[in-house]
Amino acid sequence: MDCPTCATELKRIQYENTPVLQCEQCLGYLVKQKQMVRIRIDRSTSVQQLEEQASSEQQPDTTDRIRCPRCRAVKMKKKAVQLEDQEMLLDCCPKCDHVWFDGGELSKWQADYEHSKLAADAKQNMLRSEMRTDKQKQATQERIDAAPRMQSATQDIFFWCVIACFGVLSALAFGMGQQTVAILCSLVATGVLGWYAWRQIDGLWARVAAVVGVVVLEVVILIVYCAL
Repeated sequence: MDCPTCATELKRIQYENTPVLQCEQCLGYLVKQKQMVRIRIDRSTSVQQLEEQASSEQQPDTTDRIRCPRCRAVKMKKKAVQLEDQEMLLDCCPKCDHVWFDGGELSKWQADYEHSKLAADAKQNMLRSEMRTDKQKQATQERIDAAPRMQSATQDIFFWCVIACFGVLSALAFGMGQQTVAILCSLVATGVLGWYAWRQIDGLWARVAAVVGVVVLEVVILIVYCAL
């Protein structure tokens, strides 16, 4: 097959690990459309190298319709491809799905895609980083919010354990005939209960009512202990 621009024989080479046909004279490329996808996703060449290659290989764009090197009799059609900074017209064969890139066009086309891909990747990485940061902030805030609840729950457990322990000791002492010890343990239990009620209940009158209730409870217990 010969170059459609300068009639030089096309040579098969590997471009970005993909087989293509190249003109060594005008540095044009004949590429299958499905191979363009492989070229585009290959990152063996940096964007800077691609831009330098595009600049060194740049040739005037073919303005006339050229014949497909593969089909020969079929003329290729101009197809507009939007690049980052301009529009590129590529010569596409409507029959065999081959595309002709003039010198420098293939590298420029690939470099432009890499720019947009890197920009998209950078944006995705930024979004992921922001999401991780938001999740970390949320987790930290949840731990901060949970700390007072944990502290309050620990205090509740402590108060109820003290109340229960002295209540049990009071009952055991009374059962063993130690009335004085039983009364003292009962006083401690109801005292802790009153203090706990005062801390937990909001409103002065509600607190007073709770403490009065605890005092009444202790009086009843003392009456029972003294009566038995």
